[in-house]
Amino acid sequence: MAASGTPPAPAASVPPGVQSGTDAVTLLQQTPWVLRHGIFHLRLQVSASDPNEQLRVTVYSHLVTRTDFDAALSGQFNGYPVYPLTLSLDSLPVDSSGGIDVDIPVNQAATSSEFPVFSATSGSEVFPVQIGLSRSDGTPQGQPITTYLVYTVPYSAAPYPKLSVSLTVPVHEPPQVNAKGQLGALPTDQSRALAGLVTVIGNFLDIPLSLAVTPQTLDALAAGSALDHSTLAALAQLIHAGHAQVLPAMYVSAPWRGWDSGLAGELQEQLTTGSSELAGVFGTAPSPTSWVVDGGVDASTLGTLVARGAKQLILPDSELSALPATARVNTFASPTPLVDAGGKTVVYGADPGLTADFSNPGGSVLAANQLLAELAMIQLEQPGHQRGVAVLPPPGWSADPIFVGTLLAGLDGHPLLSAVTPSGLFATVPVASVTRTLAPLQPSTSPATGSLSSPPTQATGSTTTATTIAPRYSATESSVLGANDVAEIQTDRQGLKDLQSILPQDNQLVAQLGRLLLTVESDDLAELPRQVLFSTVEAGTSQTGKLVSLPSKSSITLTSTRALIPLTILSTPRFHVRVELRLSSQRLIFHVFTPPEGKCRVPTLSTEVCDLTLTTQNTTLKVPVETRSSGVFPLDVSLWAPGGTQPLTGERDTVRSTAVSGVGVILIVVAIVSLALWWIRDLRHGRRARQLVPTTEDGLEDPGAADPPHGPGGQAGQEVPGDADVVVREFFSTPPPEFQDPPSRPHP
Repeated sequence: MAASGTPPAPAASVPPGVQSGTDAVTLLQQTPWVLRHGIFHLRLQVSASDPNEQLRVTVYSHLVTRTDFDAALSGQFNGYPVYPLTLSLDSLPVDSSGGIDVDIPVNQAATSSEFPVFSATSGSEVFPVQIGLSRSDGTPQGQPITTYLVYTVPYSAAPYPKLSVSLTVPVHEPPQVNAKGQLGALPTDQSRALAGLVTVIGNFLDIPLSLAVTPQTLDALAAGSALDHSTLAALAQLIHAGHAQVLPAMYVSAPWRGWDSGLAGELQEQLTTGSSELAGVFGTAPSPTSWVVDGGVDASTLGTLVARGAKQLILPDSELSALPATARVNTFASPTPLVDAGGKTVVYGADPGLTADFSNPGGSVLAANQLLAELAMIQLEQPGHQRGVAVLPPPGWSADPIFVGTLLAGLDGHPLLSAVTPSGLFATVPVASVTRTLAPLQPSTSPATGSLSSPPTQATGSTTTATTIAPRYSATESSVLGANDVAEIQTDRQGLKDLQSILPQDNQLVAQLGRLLLTVESDDLAELPRQVLFSTVEAGTSQTGKLVSLPSKSSITLTSTRALIPLTILSTPRFHVRVELRLSSQRLIFHVFTPPEGKCRVPTLSTEVCDLTLTTQNTTLKVPVETRSSGVFPLDVSLWAPGGTQPLTGERDTVRSTAVSGVGVILIVVAIVSLALWWIRDLRHGRRARQLVPTTEDGLEDPGAADPPHGPGGQAGQEVPGDADVVVREFFSTPPPEFQDPPSRPHP
């Protein structure tokens, strides 16, 4: 035991280039392939808890199937060790960056006794390599990593075709919503990540690839810092020079299915605005022929894309129907006709195993090299056939500059792989004879009816690109919009249309609010910023009703049957507001007139519609009308956006008409005469009934003038109405009670 007060002996320090801490090995760099002979270089970062630990590098026998490849990723090796190497940490060379180097000679003389020669005498092959730490007694320490040594030999005789590889790289950052409901600049870390990504792409100008650029991200760069402006300019220069293919895209990142739930028009708005933004930044709009859909798609969306010109589609393979067993002996690496698109569109199913490699643990460099090795495995399945694959990152994957740089460096000059754009992929690889359809969807479990969401991918029947590998990736999206959100989007969209029709000369405000509304549909947004954006759009569209107004209710008196009714409209003079004036009254007859800065039409006699452009604060119109009758009746006056569905403002005025028309006078005279004749006839009839008029027997009446016993078709004792009766009954369809005949009394 040490004496009291004696300090403990210091722990032994780890060797140079090795960090003290948890046992771990990280791959910093490696040789992507070795052509016949060369050095397989590994640059590692090592962290060890014990300075006496050892580094173990084990190369296993070459892989035969992709099942073996996947098993090696999980640490299960079906082969046997062909190159076991154990190195003490203090013997490893340290490079200038602080890592340690392991250089394994392949088919060439060794330069150090510590690194014996690795012999590969067969053709091109892929060897799994496990790297980890162990104690001196061989006990493993920490979690080992698995990478791959890709060994190739030059093709003799006629060269075999390389595997065509279409790589899609997203250029995207989530939208930033500030407290005022406006889209703000990107945070510093996101700005730097995009700048690094564009720089990496610019370092490999000879590598064709496609860029899935989110147009809203371009808007954020344009409104950002000096670094953002530089990134945007560098990206535009790459596109102008033709070094990458820009894909058509929605304005924001959003699911590709579910738009038929009341938002079919929104998908069109997303695509049109996205195309316009990309054309504004890059000079030309992306070709509508080739589309890469990094997620699920339904028949409705597919129909929209085909209608916009889509002829070549890349989808996650799990979104397509299963291939026949004969087509799955090896990795299926060909396009097929897509039956759902009427046979006019061909589709590539993006390999799910390759997509999963983006998310492999162990760091970006390791994941990229694992992806390169798996691509080489696919090529070696059928080296004599022209084949190709589409490589898609998982939905929502943020492009890592280190991963992308490592991948592009490995593709540059690769003896087995050839990078192509999506259009180049379809042009290079022949279409297979089998056909595919969209995979059937299971019912969505989302509680939000009508929401913009993606139902889960089917659990059974999923398509893999080889019979031996299990699907490690499925393209599913979470629910984005609920039923209330859908209804609010519909209302705000109509408000924007009204605003655009009212202010046709002020497109900037409409465009700004329109992009905020499209951003609402982004799957990057949490609920709080989404509601903040909703409030901003609603506040903007509600301004339409404040641009125009009508004075308070008024009472209008008409003293003539024909008159000019004065109407005043108030507006903001600095906006040349366009409105639709609608007038309606059942007691008025409207006549067409031509107001200043407008025109009118009369759909019916009782209505009139005028299209007006208001250039002054007070616009007074004199509307010619004709009254149908005198009295008090309403006049409805309302202002609408041209083609709108809801009035901007309206009122009901009161009209008092004291005028009597000529027809009215004639009718009154006829009524008076008819009434007089009625009473005269009634008096005569009443006197005769009461025997106040002498009969023929009394000698008071001329016998020759006696009435006939009955009229035509009548009965004895009935009266025959005269001409005055016809007029009255024509005027009054049902005579009032006071005008009806009293009941006849029987003669005694």
